[in-house]
Amino acid sequence: MKLVLVFLHYQSESQRFPEISWTEFCTLCKEGKKILGSTLTIRDLDKIFIDEARDSPRKVKNSNKEKSICRYEFIEILIRMAIKRYINKKDSKSNTYNEAIDRFLEQDFLPNVKSADY
Repeated sequence: MKLVLVFLHYQSESQRFPEISWTEFCTLCKEGKKILGSTLTIRDLDKIFIDEARDSPRKVKNSNKEKSICRYEFIEILIRMAIKRYINKKDSKSNTYNEAIDRFLEQDFLPNVKSADY
């Protein structure tokens, strides 16, 4: 539920309502002090987004849909970010995808972003 409230907050401020533009998502990640770092950079976010856009069933040729994300894509991107940050790292304490996702959301993402107050 917390992720939905985060998405709703940024969606309500988006110029591409009911979606979040990729630029707005990157700004969200830059503003959160612990979201990006040495193991997860803006370059990594770009690659994650390109992979997501390529794999998305919403992809329409020559469409702005490739430059924005809906709620399920938002969640998929967060999962890819968690995997990039915490899986297959020598100093990682996360051995499974579930641990990596939980750790990323609880320690890095949710405490550092705004959410809607519903």
